Amino acid sequence: MPRPIILDCDPGHDDAISLILALSSDALDVLAVTTSAGNQTPDKTLNNALRVLTLLGRHDIPVAGGAPKPLARELIIADNVHGESGLDGPELPDPGFAPVTQSAIELIAEKVRACEQKVTLVPSGPLTNIALFLSAYPELHSRIDSIVLMGGAAGVGNWTPAAEFNIFVDPEAADMVFKSGLPIVMCGLDVTHQAQIMDEDIERIRVIDNPVAQCVAELLDFFMIYHRDPKWGFNGAPLHDPCTIAWLLAPHPGHDGGGPLSAHRQAAQCQGVVRYRPPGLRRPDRPTAGAVLPSLAPSLACSPASRRQSPCQRHARSSFLLRAALTYREPPCQTPIAMPVTPRNRRTSISTSISTAISTSMTTTTSSWARALAARCARIA
Repeated sequence: MPRPIILDCDPGHDDAISLILALSSDALDVLAVTTSAGNQTPDKTLNNALRVLTLLGRHDIPVAGGAPKPLARELIIADNVHGESGLDGPELPDPGFAPVTQSAIELIAEKVRACEQKVTLVPSGPLTNIALFLSAYPELHSRIDSIVLMGGAAGVGNWTPAAEFNIFVDPEAADMVFKSGLPIVMCGLDVTHQAQIMDEDIERIRVIDNPVAQCVAELLDFFMIYHRDPKWGFNGAPLHDPCTIAWLLAPHPGHDGGGPLSAHRQAAQCQGVVRYRPPGLRRPDRPTAGAVLPSLAPSLACSPASRRQSPCQRHARSSFLLRAALTYREPPCQTPIAMPVTPRNRRTSISTSISTAISTSMTTTTSSWARALAARCARIA
């Protein structure tokens, strides 16, 4: 039986490709698409979702616009990455149908309530809509299977040195979602930066003779422009949002970090930082950053014991150091927001713990990633 999902996105080049991947699989049943502001303004992301679905001929999928801005701050958009329209590059058709009159959270609630199975929420933009839904409809929490999201990082960020864009845009919403107690799979930058696509891979998609493949190739042409900047150190362009669909198509529940997450929302230096406390890692009594970093950094970074640790353990401990540096600087940041430990049967997965699953399910070496994307493009036409 297909897995019912609701996509909450902010198209966005990689959001558009994520939509195409999801709708090309018989394993997923897309109940609805809702949009958030993020990669562009709310009117443009809504229009882009309608344009992509029109290209795919999926007028049957209801689409609703969401919150016009973050919960407690002004909107930040990524037009430097996605262009003036949010989907610059290909000539997409104008929308062939209208969005529903409901709001995003009303549409999510309707579909969750009516579905016989538990529904998986798949947000790939700021988490504003998901936070509002969880707050407005607490009685429907039991009808949610899990939240598989793209956002955050167990390490450095891409919008600030410590924060990933989606979490940075609305850290209050992210903190509400992380504290909801629902099972969460977080596809963060440490995962998505492995899912890079190269110029030769784009050409492999371009030779597929159908409109969807041509659209994907042209989306990727534009997306590559931003990521060619040497400051990123990429060989190609990372496809962030499709990693959520990759995990859904071949989930690996054994790769479970099992630790609590929260999002820093108060001090400006730490806005959008995702905080993860690995099980068994005791938080120190509030020393200064100067005391924490010289005493811990050499032993964690260079010791033989560190080299024997798994990548997940190393990421978790290096992330702890990063939080110490940000939290205990002078003047000190606000006290970190604590997240209650989730019950063992409702655990929260950190992104590093699913990197192996992503590599296994969608195999993020460039050639196999491109083959998988090309196969989906060929199939959906």
